[in-house]
Amino acid sequence: MAIKTLTIKEYANLSKDQRQDTIVVKDVMSSITANDDRTATFIITTGTADRDQDIVVPQGLSIAHYQNNRVVLWGHDQSILPIAKCIGIQPIDNGWQATVEFATAEANPMAEQVYQLVKGGFLSAVSIGFIPLDLEVNDLGGYTITKSELFEFSIVNVPANPEALVVDDEDALIMDEQIIAQDILSNINKTAERKKLKMRLELHKLSGSRN
Repeated sequence: MAIKTLTIKEYANLSKDQRQDTIVVKDVMSSITANDDRTATFIITTGTADRDQDIVVPQGLSIAHYQNNRVVLWGHDQSILPIAKCIGIQPIDNGWQATVEFATAEANPMAEQVYQLVKGGFLSAVSIGFIPLDLEVNDLGGYTITKSELFEFSIVNVPANPEALVVDDEDALIMDEQIIAQDILSNINKTAERKKLKMRLELHKLSGSRN
């Protein structure tokens, strides 16, 4: 039977029997930098609240089950071949870090596509699939998962968790912050221009009515 992926809220509303063959998925944004040896190191989860205000406590995440089958999937899709294998996984401050090795183009053409997209900076999100063992509603309006079991992790398109940075990738972080700052400044300038245009239109209407 295929494993069904759920949000933590969907999982929490199920009975114990209904939770069979289900996992919860949580995404993180990562400035992934792939190496020429087909490896990449990145943080797969942190203790930071995601957009749903859910928190996966890193200290409560068990990798015992995952150690038996260290596959890396594309988008949690178990119906296709894995795109990589995990060659290293360890806890860090407020999170977990993993190093993966992508399959060769001959073994899996899709793995080659994902590897090139990661290497080129077009893909920058990863997601863990896990089984919650202990969870509670938190003060943020989401859930805090104090104990969980890692089932798999995947490279994905869209993240939910805003915090996951590649180790020793400070330049990418600085560049991301500069891009965000530029976007904010651009929006401020656009808003100011719209206000000026609106004022000119109002003045034009007033002058026309007086004439």
